[in-house]
Amino acid sequence: MGEIKQRLGYSDFDARYGYDQLNEFCRQNLQRPIPEHPFELLQDGIERVSLLGSDYCRKLRNMIDLDSVFLKQRAFKVHTLTNILNRELDDRLVAYFHSEYLPLWCGFEKSAAGNRNGHSFRWHCDEGPSKHLLLSLCLNGTYAHGDTIEFVERGTTDAFKRAGYVSGDMSEPTLDLVRRATGYGVDWRPRRLEMAAGDGALFEPANVLHRGISPAHGSRYMIEVCLVPSPAPWQEMCAYYAVPSTSADWPLVDDAWPAQVLATAEQVA
Repeated sequence: MGEIKQRLGYSDFDARYGYDQLNEFCRQNLQRPIPEHPFELLQDGIERVSLLGSDYCRKLRNMIDLDSVFLKQRAFKVHTLTNILNRELDDRLVAYFHSEYLPLWCGFEKSAAGNRNGHSFRWHCDEGPSKHLLLSLCLNGTYAHGDTIEFVERGTTDAFKRAGYVSGDMSEPTLDLVRRATGYGVDWRPRRLEMAAGDGALFEPANVLHRGISPAHGSRYMIEVCLVPSPAPWQEMCAYYAVPSTSADWPLVDDAWPAQVLATAEQVA
């Protein structure tokens, strides 16, 4: 993605773009207790969460169909995120990051049936900092289109890493991947999340092997949100910086991110 096609390791990415410093700074500036709960996210690197009501999902689907200009406005994205980032999700994010968090980018999507050839539909881990999360939030349920996400938990992904297989891009046909798992002595048991409207898959895209399942019929409506550590509550950061961005390439916002946060964080922390 972007300018890092050279397949940097995750620790190299963190050091090169300043995320190791950002992570530490954010942890030191947390002003509230870390929730103590055995969330699935902490154990497996992925968890299904219920976030939005069906009526609100219907409203957003209608706006996507109309290609509403509001969807592209940062103020509307921030408003939508106030409904998504509820107490249940907030606890998981603080427990995961040990800090506040920030929605770095946010996008509304509609996908029709038939697209099965993209990178997202093959087993892979995403590039990016080692400590970031992706929220894939469904605005209509799996029953409406047949699409969902399939994954193996963090422990199985780690087994591939220890075998030297995992790099920035692990995209490979499923049959070949199963053969590799057998050769590595890895217990290959993918899980598939069935989602209702308003449910989201919250997961570590850099640390959990995953792939999308293409819609079999109808259209899939969803919101994707990338979350990273923050030195201050996300509402304050969104008022201070041009986030959430519309870009999904690393480094996000511009080449100065997150250096610009580290340079000015004390003003908002």
